[in-house]
Amino acid sequence: MIIIRGRVTAGLGAASETLQYQMPYFAIHFPEVTVCHRASINVHLECPLLILNPDHTTPLIPWAGPPGEMFSFLRIRLECPLNSELRQAWIYIPHGSPHYHKFVEVEVVTKWIDNLELGMPCQIHIDKDYREQLVVTV
Repeated sequence: MIIIRGRVTAGLGAASETLQYQMPYFAIHFPEVTVCHRASINVHLECPLLILNPDHTTPLIPWAGPPGEMFSFLRIRLECPLNSELRQAWIYIPHGSPHYHKFVEVEVVTKWIDNLELGMPCQIHIDKDYREQLVVTV
């Protein structure tokens, strides 16, 4: 297991628009994420994270028309704010996102968090084997 610190940052705002259209497809292909609030939390990590082994990758989903987009999910536990109870969450990886290759930026989906603020420190807990090199690889 590894714990990576980060801070809540502003995103593009796209996920709060697109997740409502994507979620019916996720209900078919990866239903466990349907409990999440229909927006993502953008987290700037203190160390790079390269995800080579997500828990699930969808087929192409035509949520915005053909040919579609793939999405990957990595199960995590989110500690936000710090020293709060760990909550079930997922790193949400839209393969067509401009954040796809930014190893210090992740999008997290989870249930609603009261009093979430930009700049709030947080931690992601990943229960997988990993290697540390120039980036953390899971």
